[in-house]
Amino acid sequence: MIEGRHFRSIEARWRTLGGAIDRYIAEELPKKRDARMRRIRLLWWKEKLGSLKLADITPAILVEYRGVLTRGTFMLRRARKLPWRGPRPIACTSSERCGNRV
Repeated sequence: MIEGRHFRSIEARWRTLGGAIDRYIAEELPKKRDARMRRIRLLWWKEKLGSLKLADITPAILVEYRGVLTRGTFMLRRARKLPWRGPRPIACTSSERCGNRV
């Protein structure tokens, strides 16, 4: 691969992984059943390695980032951090203690 003899054309030398991912998302992903989760994963790969040329991607790079991916977690939505409002009041269940106001 280093000498370039495994690629039939020079396209792999100037096309990027990000471009390939964009094309896959546009053309193939709509046909898949689990498109939502695949899209999230593909966008993660695009963010990390999207600028690399296809010819420059090695198995070692893929293994390294696959390890990062398996150790991390995906967040489908951004977690909202709500402000702390103090302890919640205990609900009264007995009418004698709470004062039955009917």
